[in-house]
Amino acid sequence: MARVRAHPPADAREARAREAVLTALAELPRPFDRDAGPTHVTASAVVVGRRGILLHRHRRLGRWLQPGGHLDPAEEPAAAAVRECAEETGLTARHPDSGPVLLHLDVHGAADGHVHLDLRYLLVGPDAPPAPGPGESQEVAWYGWDEAVALADEALVGALAAARRLAGAGTGVSGPTPGSTMAEPFDTLMEVQEHDTVIDQLRHRRATLPERASLAEVTVRRTELAASLSSLQAQIDDLASRQGRLEEQIATTAARRHQLEERMRTAVGTAARDLQAMDHEVGLLAARQQQLEEDELVLLEEEEPLDQALAEQSAVQAALDAEAGRLAEAVEAVEAALDAELVAEEGRRTGAAGRLPVDLAERYERLRSKLGGVGAARLIADRCDGCHLTLSSVEVDRIRHLPSDALVTCPQCDRILVR
Repeated sequence: MARVRAHPPADAREARAREAVLTALAELPRPFDRDAGPTHVTASAVVVGRRGILLHRHRRLGRWLQPGGHLDPAEEPAAAAVRECAEETGLTARHPDSGPVLLHLDVHGAADGHVHLDLRYLLVGPDAPPAPGPGESQEVAWYGWDEAVALADEALVGALAAARRLAGAGTGVSGPTPGSTMAEPFDTLMEVQEHDTVIDQLRHRRATLPERASLAEVTVRRTELAASLSSLQAQIDDLASRQGRLEEQIATTAARRHQLEERMRTAVGTAARDLQAMDHEVGLLAARQQQLEEDELVLLEEEEPLDQALAEQSAVQAALDAEAGRLAEAVEAVEAALDAELVAEEGRRTGAAGRLPVDLAERYERLRSKLGGVGAARLIADRCDGCHLTLSSVEVDRIRHLPSDALVTCPQCDRILVR
């Protein structure tokens, strides 16, 4: 789970897949067991070698895919990727020298209503032709980067892009060399574009952290709760003040009544009219005291539900304070991780951009600034991968016959096209 949590998604589809995988790993009792439920983890291999990228044509789906499948009992996903590759292609691939690289995540539907949580690993392929067994698809082949992307569906394109970024980047994985139609400086330009895309995605992810959104929601609730608590406390304080004034009046009335009762009890030679007046006043004082005590009881009854509400909301406030602290720490941790990724990615981008001719770099930057961050795109078959519009067959044929070092732009969006 730690490897999945640390994996930076390259796009919105992979971000959704990452959240789905993390949820499944946390909630499903046996997420790696295909027999435990319809939703389970699978493993696949994006195999890159000197001959190209290894794909096979799925016999049932009819699509070109990376080798992969279900996990055997007690098998680790990284080991399953190597095994599935050997079973489906007859080739023994290996993990990079630095260890298993979780390259990409995808969630997709499968047969019988199953949902596959696919963990895709980058593997180093041997310099050998495929040799699938008799029970496997016999359509297995090595392809160049552009050919593989042209054949791949949406779920695989992201994994291929990630593999292309990592090929040769200190992973011990070297990409295909034969048959490439790109020439300097356009291969470097695409490397810069890919770095820029990753940087933009990292910045967007940093700005839209779900933890930060949750923290903002908690902050709003804390603010609203603080106002409610303040109102409750003000009402309780007002009742306490009124109760204090009543108690003072009760004490004064009781003292006056007691004083008169003592005078009447010890009166000697006092005129009957005076005794009668004192008795009348005692009666009035008794009635007054009774009324004041009843008023105080009403205030106590009013205060009781307010005290209960204050206690309940104070408990909620304590829980929200704890949640806010946890979320703030989470935001800080994720931001620190993303900042480290940004620094590393920007460093790689700077190194690649430094190899571009000045005029090409300036043109790319102008296009990137006005075209949503994408100034260069691949020509995949007859489609510009920047605007996703189809070029005419005449235009495609013209471009294909241009020298490999010629600058080509998309007639639809004006982006630099890389063949």
